[in-house]
Order: sequence, then C-alpha cells, then structure tokens
Amino acid sequence: MLNSLDKLTPDTKYLVINAHINRSFDHSGLTNLYQPIIGEKAIALYNLLWSMSLDDHNQLVLHKHYEIQSMLNCKIENLVAIRKQLEAVKLINTLISTEKKDVLIYSLNL
Repeated sequence: MLNSLDKLTPDTKYLVINAHINRSFDHSGLTNLYQPIIGEKAIALYNLLWSMSLDDHNQLVLHKHYEIQSMLNCKIENLVAIRKQLEAVKLINTLISTEKKDVLIYSLNL
C-alpha cells in the first residue's frame, strides 16, 4: 500500500484521467507560459500523460511508473519532483484511489 504520494517505486501503478480529452490542446500556451516556470522535464511529463490518456481513450488503463521512467529517462526520485512542479502550477492533481490504495490517479487540468 502507498503510504504517501512521495514514496513511489517503479512498480507503483497509476492511471490518467483527462476531462479535457475532447478539447483541442494548445501546445504553444503550455510551452510559452509554463515551460519557463517549471522546465522542460515537467512539460515532457505532462505531454506524456496527455498522450497516454489519448492512447487509453480515457478508459482508466493501469500503468506502472517504470513506463514513465523509461520514456523520460529519469530516476523515480526525480519523477516525484517533476510531478510536484506540475502540481504547483495546477496542471495536474495527484490522488490516491479510494478503491485500490496502491494506485495513483493523475488528473490533467489543462
């Protein structure tokens, strides 16, 4: 069971919720406004989560964090810090599933 949002392992499961999946996505606003504030790794994580939500057709498909690690080439500790940058500017919310306590939910807000 996950004790904290900060204690991830490569095997920690997550799913992506994107309420805005049917809306057009403005990458210029994301890169011009947010990238100078949170950096390119955070933008890369957001883009990855967005594309995963499209690939999953917003069907709540479970993934493991090693997928993100391998695609972004980063350590799990760095992934937590990058996620916190996205949370700080309200691009994502991170929740723990009420049904499965070992599953994180990334909710995209843009």
